Formats: sequence, structure tokens, C-alpha cells
Amino acid sequence: MNQILQKINKRNKKLMFLVLGVLLVVAMSSYNLSPSSTKKKPIDYIAYMRTINKAESYILKEQYDSALVMYKRAFKNIDKPLAGHSFTAMQTSAYLDKEKDFKNLTNQTFKCGLEIEDITSDSLLSDYIRTHKLNDFLHSSYKKNNPVYKNRINISLKDSIIKLAQWDSKWKRYYTDSLSKVHPEKEELYKYQYDTIVSEIVEDYLIPIIEKYGYPGERMIGHGRTGITGRSSYRSITVRNLLMHYYGIPKTQKQCRYNSLFLNEVYKGNMSPRDYATIIDFQIRKRADTICSNLKLFNEHHIVTDTTKYKEYNIRRETIGLEPMEEKIAKYKRGQEICRKIRKEKKYKHVKLFYWCG
Repeated sequence: MNQILQKINKRNKKLMFLVLGVLLVVAMSSYNLSPSSTKKKPIDYIAYMRTINKAESYILKEQYDSALVMYKRAFKNIDKPLAGHSFTAMQTSAYLDKEKDFKNLTNQTFKCGLEIEDITSDSLLSDYIRTHKLNDFLHSSYKKNNPVYKNRINISLKDSIIKLAQWDSKWKRYYTDSLSKVHPEKEELYKYQYDTIVSEIVEDYLIPIIEKYGYPGERMIGHGRTGITGRSSYRSITVRNLLMHYYGIPKTQKQCRYNSLFLNEVYKGNMSPRDYATIIDFQIRKRADTICSNLKLFNEHHIVTDTTKYKEYNIRRETIGLEPMEEKIAKYKRGQEICRKIRKEKKYKHVKLFYWCG
């Protein structure tokens, strides 16, 4: 601990004492941080994602019965589905008017951490609950299953990540969002100073957490809100953003070894395949492929539109459980069309895949 304290810059000392205090709590925590702790058999999270992709593919084709079958199959052998997947499956059951499935999926969705307002603010679900007089069931389900969610996540670990994110955000605003705008002639200097800080955060604090406990994604610290309204998506992106800040400037080969660590966390179900692919793509965009060998594009971040390369990307994407490029683009266009219907035609009832409006 003394060695760690010696590294702390004086300007960061007050905030860092808070960070270290929380990290100590994490280290002493009795939580079992494995996302599959209740399962005796290892869970194939890549197979889970591939089955989810099949469900979403059926939704694109408006084959909702088949989509629901795939969702139920995906959830069968996993103890912690992701909130967005569970919510979409819940919508699908409501669309098909399958009340038994709807109730089961409601129970599961509250175990994923969604609130009653997340359900009732959706037009499709709200109408279904009102028509079938399920309001009492909704509240009793929440009361029973929300504590399950709270017991599943590690609050101490979540607080640690929030502290690290706050530390990063403070100096990013100071150097890159403020000083570099006031003194553009010193932009490179300020960029370097910020990079020094975010490198310390990631290399000295975040990476040791991941190595010891696993990647702090949704299954460990719960989902986060993203989007302008805070309700367009249910997933945790705090750590992903921190890593993207870190990879903003190519460094040394020291950063390369982290990619194997991240890939292993994908297989363990801690890190989402989409976050992993985004981080790898971002590194390539920042020319880290000149430092790290074997970096290959997944085409998840700043999409390349050259369709002649899609076959290559699809093979790579399939290995980590991502959908083919053609379906990714189809989901994007579906979201655009649903946005148009909501804005111009006032049609609000849609099964959502969490791509913008739908």
C-alpha cells in the first residue's frame, strides 16, 4: 500500500484517498464476484450471445414466436441474463399475448435490476399490463425480485469504479475540454498531461481490479443508463469509456497484453462482446496496430461501409458472439424507421432492440 501511495500526485491526493478507501473495502468484501457463481457447470456466454442474436434476427423478420423461443432458450442455462435482452423478451411475450411467459420474464427482468418505471414507461408493456390488470402482479414481482438483483451486484466494486471514473472525468474536463480550448497552442502538452493521469488510473488501479476480480461489467456491478434520456439502453459503459480514454494515445507494448485479459473476460461473461470489439476497433483507429501484433478489426466502432470486407469481419465477429454486419446494419435502420414512426406518426408500441428508438 505504501508503494501505491507514493505514486499519488499531490493534486490528486484527496480524491485518491477516497478511491483507495473504497478499493480496500472491495478487497475485504465477502462477495463472490463470479457471474456464474450459482452454476456448477461453466456457462458458455458466447453460445448465449449467439442465441440472443438468433432471437433478434427473428425480430427483424417480425417472426416473434420464433424470437421468444430463442430468448427462452438463451435464458435457460444462464443465471444472469443482460437487462436489455430480458426487457426485449418481455416485450415480445406481451406482443404475443402470452401471459405466463410475460410473468416469468417480468420476474427475471426485475432480477436484472430494472425498475417499475422502466416497464410502465414503455407503451407496449404499459398497455398490456393495463389491459390484463397486471398492476398488482407487477408491484409484487418487483418487491420479491429486486432484492435478488441487489444481492447479486457488488456495491463496493461499483463504488470503486465510480470513483475511478470521477477521477478520470475531473482531469479530462480540466485538460482536454477546458485548457486546450483556452490555449490551443498547448493542446499537445495538455493531451500528454491528461494521458499521464488516465494511464495511472487504468494501469495502477483498473487493470489490477480486473486481474483480481474480473471485468466490472453489468453482471458484476449492474447496468447503467445511456442515451439522452437515460432510458435508451440498459448496460454498463463506465469502464469502456475509461479504457477508450486510455487508448486515445498509443503507448508501449505494455498496453497490448491487456487485450488478452479482456478477451478472457468476454469468455467468462464479465465483459460484453460489443464492448470488447469497440475497444479493439478504437485501438486500431488510434494506430495501436503499429504497436500490438494481431489486432484485427471487428467493425463495431466507426463502421467501415466497404461491404467487400464484411465476410472477413463476420468471421471474426462470430467468434465472440456478435451478429453479422448485415444484421447490425439492419437493426440500425430499423431503429431509424421506428424513430420516424414515433416522431411523425405517433406510433409508440414497438418491440425494442435498444438501437435508438427501437
